[in-house]
Amino acid sequence: MTGPDGATRGAWRVTAVDPPTSLEFTDIFADTDGRPIADMPAITVSVRLTERDGGTRMEMRLMFESREDMDKLMSTGIVEGLQHAVGQLDGLLA
Repeated sequence: MTGPDGATRGAWRVTAVDPPTSLEFTDIFADTDGRPIADMPAITVSVRLTERDGGTRMEMRLMFESREDMDKLMSTGIVEGLQHAVGQLDGLLA
């Protein structure tokens, strides 16, 4: 993954794929060479796609190892980043 400035911020380790309905991966913070940043927690992400009213519903679940990990990651701005990224999906898929 790259940030708006083009710098590498993280990486995904895909753990399961069932096209076209699901994707599971571990989301990690990484340095510019893609190496995990040791003191940053990972997030397990599950994405499910289902048909709904002539379109597609996407459900994302983020799972953290602990409440402390979640709090640490929330302080990095990932909520705002996720809202921005997901907010662009309709336009990209149209």
